[in-house]
Amino acid sequence: MLNFGLADSPEQVLSKQINAAKRAVELDPNDGDAHLALGTANAYHGKAEQALAEFDKAEALAPNNADLLLQIAWFVPSYGQEQCARAVGLADRALSLNPSYPDWYDQALAFVYFFSKRFDTSAKHAKLIKNPFALEYALLAMSDVYLGRPGEAATAAGEVTKLDPRWNAERYLSDTGGFAEPGATLFVEGAWKAGIPSCVSASDLKNTPALLKLQWCDQQRARSSTD
Repeated sequence: MLNFGLADSPEQVLSKQINAAKRAVELDPNDGDAHLALGTANAYHGKAEQALAEFDKAEALAPNNADLLLQIAWFVPSYGQEQCARAVGLADRALSLNPSYPDWYDQALAFVYFFSKRFDTSAKHAKLIKNPFALEYALLAMSDVYLGRPGEAATAAGEVTKLDPRWNAERYLSDTGGFAEPGATLFVEGAWKAGIPSCVSASDLKNTPALLKLQWCDQQRARSSTD
């Protein structure tokens, strides 16, 4: 739709999103879902501090809303190790509150548990996803390789390239707005160990000027240039 000029640009969509979320909070400042929406909008705008503040308010206002808790958990691992620990607590609470959960939970749980190094649990939920994307197969492959299951990791890694031949770990993290350490290295190193493209190549960097480069990948590119 964007190519035919029939839809808003991404910038316009994001602007409308944050304005709508702000309006929702103004209309009902005691609605946890409104604060979740504003936190999500701030996250998409790269405003980490504001996003976390809104997620805190959402959790405080709706501590027994399993869907809301898991959506927060899905967002916060990118903000560092402390938030990864928080995400696991939120995910565990969500499962306790809603053990007969909808299908989308498995996507979130595979992601959350991977970045908290609960690889067996991440792999379990990744395998339950009914229509997995490249990311979910990548999480499964990385979890398997960290668990010492190279054969299973290779099988899942093969599905990544089938679904998206251009997928690589560094580009994925960049496209999502960046990822704090140590999660970023856990992700790209896991991809490398699993045989999934982990970093944008040195030759492709000129075609991706907006890439948020990772230190681990910079080191790999430097090694490749001296080989």
